[in-house]
Amino acid sequence: MKSAYPAIQDPTYDRMRRTRFIALLKNDRNAAVAPLLSVDTSRTLLNATNLRG
Repeated sequence: MKSAYPAIQDPTYDRMRRTRFIALLKNDRNAAVAPLLSVDTSRTLLNATNLRG
């Protein structure tokens, strides 16, 4: 089945992306994207999609 979104092939890249996003949520509330984010919802989604391994 085809997905509308490409799958991440490199788990290191996915971990780096998640780490940077978490840092943005915690530390960079002045980022241009910050007003568009719900911190609580983002944390819930990150916890629900936690990497295994």
